[in-house]
Amino acid sequence: RLSAFCTEEFSIKTSHYFCCKKKGKARWSCFDKEASDTSYHVVSEDSNANTQKIQGFKFNPSACKGSLVASPKALMKQTAVPSISFPPGRPDSSNIAHICAHHKMRPRYVPKCLPRTGYGWLVRQSKAINILEREYNQCCKEKRGEQRCAEKKWKRMVDRFCKDEKKAKGRQFECCGKKKGEELYSCFAVSAPDPEYRSTEGELSPPSAPPTLQDLCHTHTAIQSMKGFPFSVDQMVDRCCPLVLEERPACIEAELDMHLNDVCEAELAKPHCCAPKIKNRVKCATKLLLRYIGKADKDSRRKNCPQLLLV
Repeated sequence: RLSAFCTEEFSIKTSHYFCCKKKGKARWSCFDKEASDTSYHVVSEDSNANTQKIQGFKFNPSACKGSLVASPKALMKQTAVPSISFPPGRPDSSNIAHICAHHKMRPRYVPKCLPRTGYGWLVRQSKAINILEREYNQCCKEKRGEQRCAEKKWKRMVDRFCKDEKKAKGRQFECCGKKKGEELYSCFAVSAPDPEYRSTEGELSPPSAPPTLQDLCHTHTAIQSMKGFPFSVDQMVDRCCPLVLEERPACIEAELDMHLNDVCEAELAKPHCCAPKIKNRVKCATKLLLRYIGKADKDSRRKNCPQLLLV
């Protein structure tokens, strides 16, 4: 749950809780030190603790014991619920260009990555978005009539979503209580958080840290298979990755320098960093390697459920 809390912290553009800025064990140690009550003992009225008494309220400790496992509804109330940009805006002449231009950059929600219990509303909303994005793709391939096509698909999404909502238990999406037709569509259009489709990043995606040379050790397989990458990293990985974390960057740069000289002296097609105008070849090659590391890390995050971090 602390991971979910930190993810929520970084999604808000304000000062973040200082423990979240730490990594690994240091983060958990920080939270542990800052805990006001590590024993989890219930403080009664008779204790000497400095508690605030509320007039008309009598503390009943037996009512607070509960079960060891909270119900899904209770968890939804107690934990930070992930954000999702729903409903999608209604396609029109002002946003159709953004719908098609940003199509590949908008988030998709992998079914296996969604929570199985307690978040039925999220499953239904993400399913509606996934289907709509696939159909938008078909509309955007048309040379003419993409706006009309997209609006037709959007209306179908609304009708299908509300049909599923009414079958589900619990509170339904408010607009689905409206009359079918234009009244229903207008409600969805007004409720859209991003009607212009300007956002290109998923709100549920945690911010990624800038790539470092150390990251080569867990991304090298993906990098080596990428098209256009001019170097072999096998020797760098064999020699540098067994070293302690602090020693890896210098080792990788040294290996990169040696390998770069061999590549630049070869008669085959040479990479950009071998050009005479490049004054510092190693710096150029390092930037290139970091760019590929960043891409590999981003691809890995996308495959491993980057949208939802309900832990």
